[in-house]
Amino acid sequence: MLLTFQLAGRAFPGNEPLALLAAALVAFNAMALFINASANNDNLLMLLSTAALFLIVPSSPADRSTVGRRGGWGGEVSLGLLLGAAALTKVSGLVLWPVAALAISWSYWRSERPRTNDRFAGRTLILEPWPLGLDPWALALRLAIVFGTALLVCGWWYWRNEQLYGEWLGLKTMVAIAGPREPAITLWQLIRNEWRGFILSYWGVFGVFTILPPAWVSLFFDGASLWALAGGVWVMLKRRTWPRAEVILLGLFCLLTLVGLVNWTMQTFASQGRLMFGAIAPLSIFMAAGILAPFSRHITNRITHLGPYPLALGPWSFGIWALGFGILLFLVAAITPLAFIAPHYAPPPFVGESDRPSDLREIHATFGEQIELIGYQAADQPQVPGGSLRVTFYWRALKPMTQDYALALHLLGRGMEEVGKIDTWPGGGNAPTSQWTPGMILADTYLLPIDAQALAPSLLRLDLNFWENEPANTLPITAPDGRSLSSVTFTVGRLTPAQAVTVKPTQVNGSTFEYGIKLLGVAVDAQGAFTLYWQTDQPIPADYTVFVHLLDSHGTQVAQADAPPLAGDWPTSAWAPGQPFADARRFDLPEALPPGVYDLQLGFYDPASGARLAAFRPDGIEWQDDVVVLEHALEIQ
Repeated sequence: MLLTFQLAGRAFPGNEPLALLAAALVAFNAMALFINASANNDNLLMLLSTAALFLIVPSSPADRSTVGRRGGWGGEVSLGLLLGAAALTKVSGLVLWPVAALAISWSYWRSERPRTNDRFAGRTLILEPWPLGLDPWALALRLAIVFGTALLVCGWWYWRNEQLYGEWLGLKTMVAIAGPREPAITLWQLIRNEWRGFILSYWGVFGVFTILPPAWVSLFFDGASLWALAGGVWVMLKRRTWPRAEVILLGLFCLLTLVGLVNWTMQTFASQGRLMFGAIAPLSIFMAAGILAPFSRHITNRITHLGPYPLALGPWSFGIWALGFGILLFLVAAITPLAFIAPHYAPPPFVGESDRPSDLREIHATFGEQIELIGYQAADQPQVPGGSLRVTFYWRALKPMTQDYALALHLLGRGMEEVGKIDTWPGGGNAPTSQWTPGMILADTYLLPIDAQALAPSLLRLDLNFWENEPANTLPITAPDGRSLSSVTFTVGRLTPAQAVTVKPTQVNGSTFEYGIKLLGVAVDAQGAFTLYWQTDQPIPADYTVFVHLLDSHGTQVAQADAPPLAGDWPTSAWAPGQPFADARRFDLPEALPPGVYDLQLGFYDPASGARLAAFRPDGIEWQDDVVVLEHALEIQ
């Protein structure tokens, strides 16, 4: 914060309100405060980059640079140490190097060239040819001292990358660890799809991108950002000369930081605004300038002297606006951790036997004879791909534990394919098993993410286990009847399509069954694959099996494909009223099946009793034996 204040004084000399507001934008950035409270290399990079910029940016028109002065090499060595430490902290610290080289070259040229026609002390920057008598070797020596010192600090690390990974920066290795973007993304797609999350995460997206502030906080920072942008554009349009060199250097650093981040984000999923925190000081300075631009002394004096009773705030008005906005920043930063972050890190509640909910779905599986999963609660309403499923587990400690066991939750969709997972500790890390007391019951809630590409409709099942040290080292599981289990798997919800499904059967039918079940139609091909299109208009109380028989022209059954809908992934009790779906199946056709026309017979039966559901023709007349007949459904040449 202090370095930001000093740096703003160099970029905008004599403007203390702007410098104070810039410092406030750093000090009261809720995301920066959250990051600073954790072990993170962004913390050190913020300090090192701001300190380096303080040495890089010229200090005054009369004394153009902290480095590059006559006499002594302390500035060069200090800057080299900061550049090396920044590059050792994070690869993005290398962005400082070209800015430093440009600043040193420019400041040396300004200090050594003849002082005739020196108009830089005003607002105009004139680039003149290299002056006669300027010694390029002196400049080269200063650059060598700065970057030689920097290489002594960080060079060994990049040499190590080359030896271990075959690349100096190690970016390809980091992408391989973090996970590459698949498929590749264009710059326009990146901007269109991820700009919102990028901006939000500069100001405040906490946890592992899991805790969002309320809408009014986001609206406040959105408004401040738009105000600053509009103010900055207004100032640039109003100016008739080049910006001061100090401003150009800071802007160049912000631009290079953004370019590096975009390049990294296009290789892996890393669209997080906090990755711009290496440039948080100059960004805050520019934002403060944009916010205060409409309140410049000239404009404010005009406004405050309108009407018969002038406010006459005078030169203090500019500072009042800066103070007011700084107070707002402080209030938001003070409220955020208590009201929005802390509740997410509170340990889950412990409950008594009498507090167990009435809708608890009991499991009673034990893990390592130390933990019992009494049961769980899950939302009954259907979920959609891309959403999340809320599940609460009720654990009981059976014995004292010294080990903190991790919990693996794998959400399974159609075909038992994984559609979401969480690997964590109980309570999200806030209720470690080593602190459990025997007999206690823990109500542990999770929001399980659902893959946006998950196939729907389908049941959602959860595969659960505890592990120690590594995921493969799972605790042994015992069922209530004493059987050993490899994992605990149970149904936790239903997944339905996010958008309405349009069915296009090749043969429209319209037969109906009990409980509002309707056969919309079928589609059959000569290879034995076929699809049944179903819909219901009311909940179905039980799970029924669909029987499908293929009959030749003599009424002889030649193949069958009996199974629950979607091979058990969408049982009739899970069907959502009003939502059609396609049930794809296949006949195992005999190799010597003769050419001809074949009929389909189908219906529903209770797998426990064998009793069939009543079936009705489209005109309401009941089908004989409750069997729907589709004549000439399949023709084999």
